[in-house]
Amino acid sequence: MTAEERKHWDEIFSQYDLYRQNFITIDTFKRILHEGGLREELAPDRIKHLLEFADRNQDGYLTRQEFLDFMMGKTTTTEEGVEITEDVRQMREKVRKRYRSKLANIAMREALVSDDRMQTYTDVMSEDGYIPIFIPIISIAELAVFIYYCIDYGEVGLTTPVPVDSPLIFSPYKHEQIWRFLSYLLIHAGLEHIIANLLFQLVVGILLEIVHGPIRMFIIYFAGVIAGSLATAVIDPNVYLCGASAGVYALLAAYLANIVMNWSEMNWLFRTIRLVLLFIYAVLDIGSALYRRYGEQESSATAYMAHVFGAIAGFLIGIVILRNIKKKLHEQVLFWIALCVYIIMDVLLLCVYIGFELRDN
Repeated sequence: MTAEERKHWDEIFSQYDLYRQNFITIDTFKRILHEGGLREELAPDRIKHLLEFADRNQDGYLTRQEFLDFMMGKTTTTEEGVEITEDVRQMREKVRKRYRSKLANIAMREALVSDDRMQTYTDVMSEDGYIPIFIPIISIAELAVFIYYCIDYGEVGLTTPVPVDSPLIFSPYKHEQIWRFLSYLLIHAGLEHIIANLLFQLVVGILLEIVHGPIRMFIIYFAGVIAGSLATAVIDPNVYLCGASAGVYALLAAYLANIVMNWSEMNWLFRTIRLVLLFIYAVLDIGSALYRRYGEQESSATAYMAHVFGAIAGFLIGIVILRNIKKKLHEQVLFWIALCVYIIMDVLLLCVYIGFELRDN
């Protein structure tokens, strides 16, 4: 029993232990089983097996420890002469799956929206949903690098520091240093930049990762990052590029792709509100990026093409790799169109970039 799992089941127990007595009645335990999805299985002959195994001392109550042992499967064969049958094991696993999937269900409502699709996803996804790994790790890394440069430069403000001499930033003078095509995502230009990126990255990214998994989020995120730096190198090659905006826009666009793929099943008001919010954020953020590009001194100008191409990459890759169990014919066609467009876009950008480099050298 890990500490995290124990805490989870502790919280479930506390929800029903209203008077903080560290025990619950058998009737309360029946209610937990009922709410855990055993509505049809609660016949007396079947529930008896569960109760015998859970209430080991047969006193009519379940202590906190008895509840934890039962839910976590600490005993898997016998306990004080009470054998756990396959029937008990199956029913217990069903309850565990129901309660342990609550967070995943919340995420699916946000990321998938449709109730009927949500049920389909619940049937095929891992019983806990995916544990968010990638988004928290990349967010911590970005925050750590930002703090490092704040200390190194001895300043912090809405638009400072901007570490143009960092070996991580995408510099117009050092395109030959290939790692900068990825590492620029760790550098941010001030509090406004880092807070906005982390906020949307965590809110949208974690919901998507719980449902679709860390591998898909990794692919979408870095597809946006690479497309952003390649587009900047080709279209706007004389500016610095920093920040995770390309990756964040890839996540936002993937979220949009999810809305598009589930369009017919969504409530019209719900989908309209989400599209409007995404549009408002995109307009404000890209407008801010354009101002920083053309409204400030050339020496401090930063790129904006990464936002645009990061979003394009995220939308296309989102259509390709996000889980979509109930595929319709037009969605299958859209899958191949999105895949082909993304490959062509990246190949063209890469070829033009290589051509420019060869010409300059």
